[in-house]
Amino acid sequence: MLSQTHKKGLFINQVTEVLTATGEGVLKEQAAIARTYYNRRTGALIRGLNSNAFQVTNRYVNPSLVINYPIHIRFLDMKLTARGRIKQNWYQIYNKPLYGFIFGYAYRRLRYGLVDAIRDNYTGPLQTALKDPIWV
Repeated sequence: MLSQTHKKGLFINQVTEVLTATGEGVLKEQAAIARTYYNRRTGALIRGLNSNAFQVTNRYVNPSLVINYPIHIRFLDMKLTARGRIKQNWYQIYNKPLYGFIFGYAYRRLRYGLVDAIRDNYTGPLQTALKDPIWV
């Protein structure tokens, strides 16, 4: 039987690849939204999103994705200004793309991709073990 650390080591590279693709995809999508809807500003948002400001930490133990954003990106999602007026140029750039991409892409890839990897890695040895059982 395989140990827990060996099982975890089999799939850690796949998880790291999915997290890297997720980080690149989220920043690419948000940069496209920033260029389209938030183009007439200082440019700090577009520079921050184009700088690939993400990293996959703890690659070999417990991988996690960390994305560094400009601090004001979260306030761009609000429909109302500080005075309570509705913004005229408003488009969701933080919550909708971020969580939509994570749950629509990364979660599905991790959920179904790892099931396929487990099936591929363990089906062959189990079938050979069932064909030639060891009798004690």
